[in-house]
Amino acid sequence: MKKGWGLLIAAIFLFNTTTSGAEEYTIKGRVWEMGERSPVEGANVVIEGTEVYAITDKDGSFEILGLAPGKYKIMAVAMGYEKGEALDVVFDEKGIADINLYLERTEIELKEIVVKAERTPEKISKSVIPIEEMRRIPGTAGDPIRAIQSLPGVATGGDFSGELFIRGGGPNDNLIYIDRLPAGYLYHYGNQFSVINPGVIKDFTLYAGGFGAEFGDKMGAVIDIYTRDGRKDRFGGEIGMSLIEADMLLEGPVKDKGSYMIGGRRSYFDLLAPATGKLSGDLEYRAFPKFYDYYSKLSYQPNDKNDMKLSIYGAEDSMDLLIPEGSDSALNDPESAGRLFNRQNFNALGLNWYYDISSDIKSRFILSYGSNNSEFGIGKGYYVKVLFEDINAWEELNFYKEGHQIATGLQYGFSRVPVDLYISQPPNSEWEREYDFTTAKKFRYKDTIDAYGIGGYFKDRIKISEPVSLTAGVRYDYSDYLKESHLSPRLSLEYKLKPETTAYTAWGYYFQQPAGNEMVKEIGNPNLKYQRAEHYILGLERKFPDSWSVKIEGYYKNLASLVVPATSPDNYLNRGSGNVRGAELLVRKDLTDRFFGWLALSYSKSERRNDITGEEMAYSFDVPYIATLITSYKLSKKWEAGFKWRYSSGLPYTPVIGRYQNNTGRWRPVYGTLNSDRFPDYHRLDLRVDRHFIFQSYKMSAYLEILNVYNRQNIQAIDYNADYTKEEKIYQLPLFPFFGIRAEF
Repeated sequence: MKKGWGLLIAAIFLFNTTTSGAEEYTIKGRVWEMGERSPVEGANVVIEGTEVYAITDKDGSFEILGLAPGKYKIMAVAMGYEKGEALDVVFDEKGIADINLYLERTEIELKEIVVKAERTPEKISKSVIPIEEMRRIPGTAGDPIRAIQSLPGVATGGDFSGELFIRGGGPNDNLIYIDRLPAGYLYHYGNQFSVINPGVIKDFTLYAGGFGAEFGDKMGAVIDIYTRDGRKDRFGGEIGMSLIEADMLLEGPVKDKGSYMIGGRRSYFDLLAPATGKLSGDLEYRAFPKFYDYYSKLSYQPNDKNDMKLSIYGAEDSMDLLIPEGSDSALNDPESAGRLFNRQNFNALGLNWYYDISSDIKSRFILSYGSNNSEFGIGKGYYVKVLFEDINAWEELNFYKEGHQIATGLQYGFSRVPVDLYISQPPNSEWEREYDFTTAKKFRYKDTIDAYGIGGYFKDRIKISEPVSLTAGVRYDYSDYLKESHLSPRLSLEYKLKPETTAYTAWGYYFQQPAGNEMVKEIGNPNLKYQRAEHYILGLERKFPDSWSVKIEGYYKNLASLVVPATSPDNYLNRGSGNVRGAELLVRKDLTDRFFGWLALSYSKSERRNDITGEEMAYSFDVPYIATLITSYKLSKKWEAGFKWRYSSGLPYTPVIGRYQNNTGRWRPVYGTLNSDRFPDYHRLDLRVDRHFIFQSYKMSAYLEILNVYNRQNIQAIDYNADYTKEEKIYQLPLFPFFGIRAEF
């Protein structure tokens, strides 16, 4: 009997042991979005042929317990994703299977609805393009900042020039910020890439005119670029390569309170090209043009009230060319024969500190250091070396009260500028018909200039009634170097005719310092005053269903105290004036699941007058007509195609109408009326095709762009032979295929 009880107890023990072992079998793991390595929350993880399932939590984790021994197929499904492939499960020795499942987003996504406020709610002359569109515009090589060149009222110096002429202004009339840190310049040589890694751009805003009181010392336009923070969920990055450059970006979390980004880009054509060679015309190169840029950012949020962002970025472009003796260029201007080199770079370091004083009062403090170095040399030992070093501090407070959005700020800037040059004086001016470097008097100048400036502003956006908003602002600036101060009042009014229709108008004064070479003693005039512009704007915006909108805007700018050349000893005087008038139309389809695009039409007339001589002319950057048509269509989840067609009037120039022989025996040109002729109209069609690839833990894309599809021969410049009997047209970009690849992980 005892033996029987013992056998029964042993059998029960063995049975329970076997059963317990089966219950210890576990399948656990995580569900990821393919290509993103982002966790999928709320996914159903199911075992085929059973009713057993689990639901993933916030980090995509799941766990299924109590499984009996055997072979299982497990899969994940979630709303907005394709049905995942079933995975065979193999247990380890401990009876645990640790797996990863991947889901691919469906072609038509259920998009998250995000409610956010714009940095500045005013609509006046303001263009904001989402990053999703910026990186897909044909003809930009995926560089989002190149999208600026496709906006209404924006013209460029050509296919190889990154200078921006906005609403009849010149390139020096634009204020450029990156995270509210001053940027030295925006585009690399050749105008194919901007100086910022494309993967870090969050968005940008173009204020083509009528901008608020927070912006000072420019009378044209403001380009306000913001970068995003690094990833906080995991380590990741991008690697890209195109026909010209290669770039990389790495990012990731810093514990649980911050993130970092670090990236760079370099052109590599100089590594492949012969050590020396010939460029267009007479020019030869001794060091092929090259560029690089870098960017890094550390973001840290110690608590809910503080958000600090430290940015370090910069860029450099350089070339070393040769004007050979005996070439037409050298015979035209013998002193220019020899080496022609240029190197420019800038570096910026800045801190943005956001602090919430209360729910209604928010502070932003910006402290930055920047250096902008330019070196230029030509001919027989003539050169220019200028280094701008700036320290800037900017404190802004924003108050939010019922019916009021108040912004007030103080700005301080200190500049140290070592200047070393041996060059002609004065430099070539658009008001001079003939400029002969060989016979021009040369000056040697070396000095270090120290100067500071202060600024303050106040603006209040007042909701007068439900449909009416008034923004009233004033700005004060003082320049230590020019010993001048001024007030800049600015007003704008918006009226909602209907919920989807807004009319608006704006007026304001804007001031701008003369260029550096115009202000310094000996070669310039330190007694110059600020140049002034008065802006008038009237516009109407209408939104339509299905993400369509139409915006039409007219503007007028009255310009005064412009700097023009004068006879010695003044060299320059504030005796110029001018005006700009124009209108713009933008018809836009915002990005949807498949399609986006816009049509931008612009007209402007920009004129200048030298009040000393009474001479009038079309401004050198006057581009009366611009038309841009852009569209991009997502053919499928893997394929996308689009095009951009652009038309613009040719830039004005002063024609050569004859020739004469001077007392040295050289032939010299006889010029006609200033800027009385124009280059032929410019137009070009660009096509772009993208192919997307999605893998488990990374994704790739490849693009092919065909630039100038119908091989339009757009003229960049006109050159002449040694005796001015023949002219040579210098053409812009021909039909050109351009390709690139990018991997994101």
